[in-house]
Amino acid sequence: MSAIVQTPKILLAGLLLATAAWFLGCKNTGGGGAFGDSVLSGEFSGCGMDTIKLYFADGFLFRQVAAAPTKKSGDMVTFEMDTDLPSDGMYFVGLAPNNLRPVLLVKGEKPILTGDCADLRRLSQITASPANDLLLAAIQRMNVLQQSGQQATNAFMQSQQAGDAAGQEAARIQMRETYLRQKGYVDSMLASNPIIGKYLVPSLYEPFDPGNNPGGYSSDMDFFLATFMKDVDFNDPAYNFITAVPDNMGNFVMAAFSPGGDTEKAEKALDALIAKMKPESYVRNNSLRAIVSALDQVNSTSYIKYAKQFLAENAVDAQVASMLSGRINAYQAQMEVELKTKIGSTPPEIALPTPEGTTFKLSQLRGKVVLIDFWASWCKPCRIENPNVVRMYQAYKGKGFEILGVSLDRDRKSWVDAIKQDGLTWKHVSDLQFWNSKAAQDYYVKAIPATFLLDKEGKIIGKNLRGPALEAKLKEVLGS
Repeated sequence: MSAIVQTPKILLAGLLLATAAWFLGCKNTGGGGAFGDSVLSGEFSGCGMDTIKLYFADGFLFRQVAAAPTKKSGDMVTFEMDTDLPSDGMYFVGLAPNNLRPVLLVKGEKPILTGDCADLRRLSQITASPANDLLLAAIQRMNVLQQSGQQATNAFMQSQQAGDAAGQEAARIQMRETYLRQKGYVDSMLASNPIIGKYLVPSLYEPFDPGNNPGGYSSDMDFFLATFMKDVDFNDPAYNFITAVPDNMGNFVMAAFSPGGDTEKAEKALDALIAKMKPESYVRNNSLRAIVSALDQVNSTSYIKYAKQFLAENAVDAQVASMLSGRINAYQAQMEVELKTKIGSTPPEIALPTPEGTTFKLSQLRGKVVLIDFWASWCKPCRIENPNVVRMYQAYKGKGFEILGVSLDRDRKSWVDAIKQDGLTWKHVSDLQFWNSKAAQDYYVKAIPATFLLDKEGKIIGKNLRGPALEAKLKEVLGS
């Protein structure tokens, strides 16, 4: 019986964002033509503007493609827009780039928008548009199928932990059947409503089964990196006019560049995806925008590489250039710190006050295997983890193991009371500067608990080890 490895924690919700975030245009469409029957009309309340505009997204910017004057009647305004568009696709309607409503425009339809200009994104609706209705229904259907797949994955993991072979096999079959239902639904949409089907294709993800693994992938993450969006034809000009690719590209980054992952492998896979898109096409431009934004969310220094690539490939205004350059500089500073705290490096000295008021230095522990433990009395996860750390300390302190607790507290009494309450009998230091602690700055600690394990020579041999992972590493270094 084959086994299933859990799918990476990806958010296959690009299609959820398709009607709420960005539109893709195209510089090199490779086909298609303008259609002049596109008519968009609407009625809004609370509008002070005399013009309603139509935009598409160009990286970090919105580009205006059409505008229509409004007619006022009391608090209401109406408009009617007749313009040539290069293709069916998702456009943005509104007063300005910070107040837009996405709408799918297809040849032969005349959508009607109604709502309140105070917030067009949330306070508006589209009628007289079967395509927009179908897109929403397709998104909802795919959500149901994906939730079913996740439930099957969860059932498999629970059965695996319980040693229930029959339960594992039943869940495995359910996972496969759910994926096939998703693919069948997408294929039917591609045949009957191609633009809707193409919105769904990038969200398809086949679960990894090492028992049926012709590619010889060594892990679920390797499979994910190699097969994500495998069914997307990036040369199809339609993908220049729908949001699904960049939305899912952001999801790819959130999974592949998560903390503790293999950044080199992730960048290689991401480069391969980008290379499938034509240079200067909007699908590539907007995908790079999504990549950069997602890398910023996961706080990855890979931001430097892809932000520079975006700037090299796109003409941007001064505001966008300044924003990206500022973030690049910040990540370059972060990278310098990370180089000082990477595995195999000798980290910065820590010299801070003890609860007794004297200064204690990390270097005073040289010759011991040392766990630097960043924590605080107010940090609930830290306090929950403390009993495990106490157990490890009691088990290994006689074998040359020591701990240096570095607190991000602000209040001395709370710090000292927590040390006593949790029975933390090792060395402790703090400058009581909260997140501005010098040690936290030097080690680029942005979340706690955070740990660094040092060997007897003072070099880092592990990071963020807790619970079983810390115990396993200590056994490896110091013996059972």
